[in-house]
Amino acid sequence: MSRRRVTLVLPGDLVAEIDGLVRQSGGSRSQVVAEAVAQFIVSRREKRLADLAAGYRDMSDLNLALAEEGMAEGWVFPQEGWPPGTGGDGR
Repeated sequence: MSRRRVTLVLPGDLVAEIDGLVRQSGGSRSQVVAEAVAQFIVSRREKRLADLAAGYRDMSDLNLALAEEGMAEGWVFPQEGWPPGTGGDGR
């Protein structure tokens, strides 16, 4: 993996925390910050996926309710030519 230099300006108390982690791990500031950023990215990605999944679950409840409402009213798709512009086979 290629590495690139990045310059950051951070609050002093955060740098002190990073330096404490560097002393504990025996690594470098770069290693500590790179690991923290990688964990942050993974966490954000997992949250975004969880939010999407929750949205799909919420929509599935709505879709089911609408389908049940439509069926209770006796609404059905026509056999021929559905969806519009097709011969009824869905293509």
